[in-house]
Amino acid sequence: MPITGPLVHIDISIGYPEKSIPFYAAFFEALGYRRWNIPQPDFQEPNPRRATWVVKYPDGARFAIEIRPARPESRVFVVGSPRWRSRARRRSPCD
Repeated sequence: MPITGPLVHIDISIGYPEKSIPFYAAFFEALGYRRWNIPQPDFQEPNPRRATWVVKYPDGARFAIEIRPARPESRVFVVGSPRWRSRARRRSPCD
């Protein structure tokens, strides 16, 4: 049976990845999240511009938080503007 309803992930846009990612790493890892190794240049050390942490639940569900750089020209990603997603079987209940 598909998992529906729970929150799936949150994206948080930040202004200074080099300062913010170490802070969020300490914070999320203290809460039990684990850093997700994503094989894309923006996620790789020594100077990642993006980072993702995930927690896995016993029923197989996952919840992830991604930190990404803000794009000032974008109306979607501005500093401090989080974006979130949840699961649904179809779009109509969410509209």
